[in-house]
Amino acid sequence: GKLAEEALEQDDLTGEMFADEVKKSVQLLDLFIGDYDVVISNPPYLGSGKMDDRLNKFISENYLGNRDTYAAFIERCSEMVNELGYQSMVTLQGFMFLQSYKKLRPKILSSSHLVEFVHSTVMEIGSDQTVMYVNRNDPKMRHDARFIRMVDEEEKKNSLESDILGIRKGLGRDRVYSVNQDVFNNIGEMPFVYWFGNELLDVFSEADEFKDHVNMQSGLVTGNNSEFLRKYWEVKQEHINDRYIPWIRSENSIEYYDIVSYVVDWKNDGDYIRNYCDEHGHQYFFGDDNLRGKECIGMQDMSKYFIARKIPEGYFAQKHFYLAFPENSHSINYLIGWLNSSLVKFIMDGLNPTIHFKKGDLKRLPMIPPKKHENRVSDLVESAIESINRAGSLNEGAILFDHLEFLNKNEEGITQILYEEELARCDRLMASGLIDSLIFDEYGVSQKTRDRIFTK
Repeated sequence: GKLAEEALEQDDLTGEMFADEVKKSVQLLDLFIGDYDVVISNPPYLGSGKMDDRLNKFISENYLGNRDTYAAFIERCSEMVNELGYQSMVTLQGFMFLQSYKKLRPKILSSSHLVEFVHSTVMEIGSDQTVMYVNRNDPKMRHDARFIRMVDEEEKKNSLESDILGIRKGLGRDRVYSVNQDVFNNIGEMPFVYWFGNELLDVFSEADEFKDHVNMQSGLVTGNNSEFLRKYWEVKQEHINDRYIPWIRSENSIEYYDIVSYVVDWKNDGDYIRNYCDEHGHQYFFGDDNLRGKECIGMQDMSKYFIARKIPEGYFAQKHFYLAFPENSHSINYLIGWLNSSLVKFIMDGLNPTIHFKKGDLKRLPMIPPKKHENRVSDLVESAIESINRAGSLNEGAILFDHLEFLNKNEEGITQILYEEELARCDRLMASGLIDSLIFDEYGVSQKTRDRIFTK
């Protein structure tokens, strides 16, 4: 109660708006602490960025779920349930898989049995989704948890009633997943990605993590791109790959390879940038001297969907890329094909359902070393890269631009250039489809699961 009372005295709009509600909630929970058979709650939602300093400090110091008040209430309400009692709540979905709650999930999994979850959009907060769930305070119980996924359903009430009726009759339902919660322990940060299904969830217990096969670091930072980056046509061509190094800054969303148009001024092996940043107080980052400029895999940290590309020898990539340098004998082309497969995209979308991928998401990808199709996948990736290069040779904004090839094609008419670009795109898509089939086969993925992935 004291926390809320002091919040009322703060001259802060947020504090004034939420202090009374927080005060009542805290007082109620203080009153009810004890042993209860059932605790039901629809807690308040308030992100840490909107909390006043006093409330933020209190929740940060006392709860693992400190990024939102609802997550703190998950912990608080669990303390009120007696042994074998039930906790039922309606909350936002984020605690199930976002990195912000990676410390909360192990506590939930180790202290309670997940009974039933309905994952839906019953209440929308912006574009977020909610989950209604029941946990039992019995960590030794290991009956499968039941998850009903309704995030894409428009008629949610009717769909839920239909699913419940089907469950009672013992009928299988596509939206209903029965999962042993222990499988979540096999995944880094323990996300509740039930919709992967048991077949894919089992892969995490059988596979290595991607981090076991690569050395990872972030891309480079110049401290002032306006000062040091140029379009390739702004500098003398004989200086490219000497003073000026091709610079990948993700100008498109093409998989496998990037069509590059920028170069970075790497005068005196980067000392020009170092001295400038030291003089002007700017931050720069050049990464490991032994890895910089080596052939590697570049993965964009912000994108509508996950993509991976080959970074050629002698090229640099900017900070918005995570770079992976293979540490074993696996073909770099195979790894690029695997990372761009529909299987990995599906998994990545579950591990981080946002547009901002994290290095930790990449590290925990389940990597099964190839046994059958490494060479074929590698060849298909090389074919896709060649098709991208063909398109790039006809793009006057790209370093790969070949003016003679452009003039030859242009003699046949401008439509011939457009045709060549579309043909290259089709070649790339065909290669992607074939790679999908080969990666599914490497992982032993059933047709039913493949269909579900493609539907997603």
